[in-house]
Amino acid sequence: MRWLGMVAGACAWFATLPAAAQDRPAGTVPIYPKVAVHFDVDRPGVHLFEIDPSRAPGDRIQPLCGCPCTVHVTPRQRLYFYDGDGIAKSAQFLIPQATPFVTLHAETKTLAMRGAGIGATIVGGLSMVAGGVLWGEGLLEENSSPSLGRKELVGGLAMIPAGGLVMGAGFLLLYIGKSSVRIEPGGAPAALLRLGPGGPALVF
Repeated sequence: MRWLGMVAGACAWFATLPAAAQDRPAGTVPIYPKVAVHFDVDRPGVHLFEIDPSRAPGDRIQPLCGCPCTVHVTPRQRLYFYDGDGIAKSAQFLIPQATPFVTLHAETKTLAMRGAGIGATIVGGLSMVAGGVLWGEGLLEENSSPSLGRKELVGGLAMIPAGGLVMGAGFLLLYIGKSSVRIEPGGAPAALLRLGPGGPALVF
């Protein structure tokens, strides 16, 4: 009869879901004030954080848990991000309230890739500026010293597109070097129905 107790416990737990998720007009999207979030990540040492604007400025960012983990959150008017040693911090994101279970799949990128993107963007930009200056000097020198002016014109015209290519590579590295998160509804496999001293309970 153990399985009957487990099923009864599950039914009792779902009966306690918020009224917004139960008795709602047909066709409307449910809103769950509290959501169980399973945080899945591709490397250790990554932590999930919550930003609560209602807190004092120095206390708005709160660590929730380290990966992998499952935690209950109240997503309303709150933002989330993840960070860790040696990775690029993710952008802030929202957690949907249309389902009681959500899985966050974190796809991290290293700081080295982002650093390379920043370096390439700076070097490319400086090369374009230097090429423009050299080209301008070539125009000025063309009348007084045609040979020198021509060399500066050629050098400037060569540096500008080369710098543009390097800068474009930097932008590409910055784009693909961003840590991202994929949000999927569901997460019930991370929740287990267990029998405890007080009877069946859904434990995360």
